Amino acid sequence: MSLLNDALFSQLEEKPSATIFKDTHKSYWYQKKDIKADVSELNHFLQAQGIAKGDVVVIWRENSVFYAVAMQALWQIGAVARPVADTLPAEQVFQEMQTYQYAYLLTTQTKANDFTKIAGKTASQLELLTTDSCALVQNKVGEKILSTVETVSEQDLALLMNTSGTTGEPKRVGLSHEELYRSASHIAASQQLSKEDRVLILMPLFHINAQVISLLATRLSDGKAVIAKNFSARLFWQEVSENQITWVSVVPTIIKILSLNQKSRSFYSPENSLKYLRSASFNLQSDDYYTFEQLFHLPILEGYGMTESASLISLNPIAKPKLGSVGLPVATEVRIATPNGLTKSAGITGEIALAGDHVIKQYLDPHAESFVNDWLLTGDLGYFDAEGYLFLVGRKKEMINHGGEKFSPIEVEQVLNRMQLIKESAVVGCTDDLYGQKVIAFIILENVAPSADCLQAIMDYSEKNLPKYQRLAEICFVSSFPRSASGKIQRSKLSQAILSE
Repeated sequence: MSLLNDALFSQLEEKPSATIFKDTHKSYWYQKKDIKADVSELNHFLQAQGIAKGDVVVIWRENSVFYAVAMQALWQIGAVARPVADTLPAEQVFQEMQTYQYAYLLTTQTKANDFTKIAGKTASQLELLTTDSCALVQNKVGEKILSTVETVSEQDLALLMNTSGTTGEPKRVGLSHEELYRSASHIAASQQLSKEDRVLILMPLFHINAQVISLLATRLSDGKAVIAKNFSARLFWQEVSENQITWVSVVPTIIKILSLNQKSRSFYSPENSLKYLRSASFNLQSDDYYTFEQLFHLPILEGYGMTESASLISLNPIAKPKLGSVGLPVATEVRIATPNGLTKSAGITGEIALAGDHVIKQYLDPHAESFVNDWLLTGDLGYFDAEGYLFLVGRKKEMINHGGEKFSPIEVEQVLNRMQLIKESAVVGCTDDLYGQKVIAFIILENVAPSADCLQAIMDYSEKNLPKYQRLAEICFVSSFPRSASGKIQRSKLSQAILSE
């Protein structure tokens, strides 16, 4: 049994009548013995359907406690979980399974019906003792053969996810039992999590952040988890209060919405149990940070992680956070890649490189260019300050080169977002015959309709507040941005939109 499997099993064995999970759409808590019984029942069902060690099982469901049951049942067999967005159309789920020859789909009966119409398969259904019902579809040719139990090792794959693909096609990442266990352990230690902590899981469980930072780290620290189907600003403070939540992992978008949503703020009480929010995925604007802190008097700990590192790289320490930074490295070797090699020296900007016991050594598909001497090249640009805090400045592939002047689109966005007229901006570089690239800004306006006057005002602001090489060449008014599951703006899709015009 792997350390991960052993830890999850042991947690359910200790004090079996203790509560552990709750779905926000249900009014009761599940006890450890309930989860243990459902894990056992699902495990036997999956093996009876032929699932064996190494099989990839796609999980296509919305957030619920069932996720925790399914992951543990699969990992005990040695199968590999591949969570996908519950909002994906059945056709896309089928295409991915066909492309990569994934053998099984674990979903709901309703979704199974949609899938089987396309795949021409049949589904087997199971009603679990406590948590939920599920349906399993075998997406391969051949008879179902009862699988035999094989020993699960630390290096066996446990979780398969795609990168967010913000600058190109997603890469397939396989995380082992050991990598998940090490990352969750480091996260629990860095946040000083204990059995007294309760996390509210708002982010999607098909994403690495919710899987490892919120769910696994909580399980390894023997805490409790409340799982919401999705984020609701109106219900947030109510759920925090009713369930005595002590921390939540969020993205900057959620922080901004909580500050702006009047209905949400009416449920806020300064006597709530929340100790802090953990924020990741992309940079939190300083104005949003100060607004939230002023309204709710709660610290925000910015961190940095990625799928390839099982969601852990760095985190601002609770005692000494630094605004604008993603904190200090946590159980991760971090270097800055330069033409002269890797360095930790302060003030040098370059591509961030990683190594550690929770960082992958290769992708599932060949991407040799992403590794140098066992160091993973993240594609993110950053630097250390004199105190060792890490700062992000953008993505390597998103850098704009205007007449030989290279800069990150984030530099331009930070200036534009200070303009009262602008709610949010996203900047990309587009081919220019004279300068190599020109700067184009996609703008969401703040409660005002697009007009020629708005356009001229933003252009004038650009002329006054940006250096010449960063000034806007074009502006596109939009109502929303294409985003990844974690909320990152997908600038590659914005660039493609320009090219297709």
